[in-house]
Amino acid sequence: MLHPGTGRDPECIGHLVEANLDSLTVEYEVLSWDRGDIQSTATILLLHEESFYLTIPKGLAEALHSLRLSGKSRMLWIDIICLNPLDSEEKNQYIEIMPTVYARSKSLCIWLGNDEKDRNGKLALDFIKNDVLSLRSIEELWDDPTGSPKWAAILNIMSPRWFTCRWSISEVLLAPNAVIICGKEVISWKAFTEAIQLFIEVETATHRISDVMKKDPKYYHIPGWFEYVSALERVFW
Repeated sequence: MLHPGTGRDPECIGHLVEANLDSLTVEYEVLSWDRGDIQSTATILLLHEESFYLTIPKGLAEALHSLRLSGKSRMLWIDIICLNPLDSEEKNQYIEIMPTVYARSKSLCIWLGNDEKDRNGKLALDFIKNDVLSLRSIEELWDDPTGSPKWAAILNIMSPRWFTCRWSISEVLLAPNAVIICGKEVISWKAFTEAIQLFIEVETATHRISDVMKKDPKYYHIPGWFEYVSALERVFW
């Protein structure tokens, strides 16, 4: 259970809750995050029978800091905290109950990182919500040169290894509901995938988006960004 907190609270505090899945009545969410860099670490304070500091990957610590609610606790299932990843027997047991853990969750929270300046998560998600999914003058949207920074922002938030990890795909398939979170920006998995499907279809078939972006000196290197776009089809179909 993640304790309330804000950006002004530097210490992240959690409470380990032992529960039987068959009799659990409290709603909980499952956290999925980009496990790319596990060498950089941070600590969080956990309360149980005794309080102790737990060392976790820095990316996970950033997610927990950002996911804290200001006025109430948040119940989260996090595999790397709820089980010992170095214990093969425990990992095998988890794999057996994983479908139940995800199926009974309220939602799967897919954390893609903080909205850093170079990633523009807010720009990307606002573009998806307000332009791509609105389908207003969609033909003009594909060919609009002023949209290049927005398409680049979408590519940036799709760059984490989360999107090419088979485990991630399994998580989405097992969960009844899922949301994408980048910094403080949130969008449903359904809305996000609808937009990315359009993006992939247009770019794979016509290269209209990359052709427009290549006209801007800032994006001369864009062909390298689009190399993996078609490979993402297995995630979104």
